Amino acid sequence: MGLEFALVELVTAFLFWLLFKRFGFSAEFGVSACTVSILVAVFFIDLKHHVIPNEMVAAGLAVAAATVFYSAAAGRGLFGNHSWTSHLLGLLPGSGILFGLALMGALVFKKEDLIGMGDIKLFAPLGLILGWRLCAFTLLLSTLAAGLAGLVLLILGLKKKNDLLPMGPFISAAALAALILGEELIGRYAGF
Repeated sequence: MGLEFALVELVTAFLFWLLFKRFGFSAEFGVSACTVSILVAVFFIDLKHHVIPNEMVAAGLAVAAATVFYSAAAGRGLFGNHSWTSHLLGLLPGSGILFGLALMGALVFKKEDLIGMGDIKLFAPLGLILGWRLCAFTLLLSTLAAGLAGLVLLILGLKKKNDLLPMGPFISAAALAALILGEELIGRYAGF
């Protein structure tokens, strides 16, 4: 148990250092540091227990509310967003799409566990914090990473076809990548 806590704190400290190198002492650093604290916890909790606690989502919503209010008051968005409304639109790519897929899974395929509600709820604060572009990037990256990991686990015989794969670690890692490298990667992609 002590080793797990030490690992969480070591990873968090390293990510804080990366974020400070990226943003310096700024609003972006404050918001991203709070977000990272939540995402690191979500990563390890969902990996071990296959659940994203509502308390983590609530903490994320508090950070998201502060982000939107700060952006509106400052007249600018954070993390490359042009305005505070870009943060509000961040609800659509993650939670919106995933909720639509979960609804389709329940209605069409009669499977209620196609997508976990924790994943959908986690994308709500992430979308508000990251804005629509970085949230869409996070959704794409986390889906691709989870699909690749699932394929590798199937090939290696470590998972069976109907086994569940927790998405929280993939969402957390992709959101971290979006915070640290997202705008540069999106800029490079747009440059092609």
